[in-house]
Amino acid sequence: MTPKEVYDYFGNGYQFAKKTKLAQSNLNYWFKKGYVPINSQAFLHRFTNGKLKIDLDLTIKEEGN
Repeated sequence: MTPKEVYDYFGNGYQFAKKTKLAQSNLNYWFKKGYVPINSQAFLHRFTNGKLKIDLDLTIKEEGN
């Protein structure tokens, strides 16, 4: 999943923070880095009952840089 997919799913950063109990700054940081870390992807995948999909290829590529 990309930061944009997370943002689009929740509608805005405030709703992301309110619903997940994660800091809105996490979403901002993911946009800055260009990817969602794998542990956060796993959490969001479970939290959304699979509506947000884990993307290992994107994560491995980005974390390897």
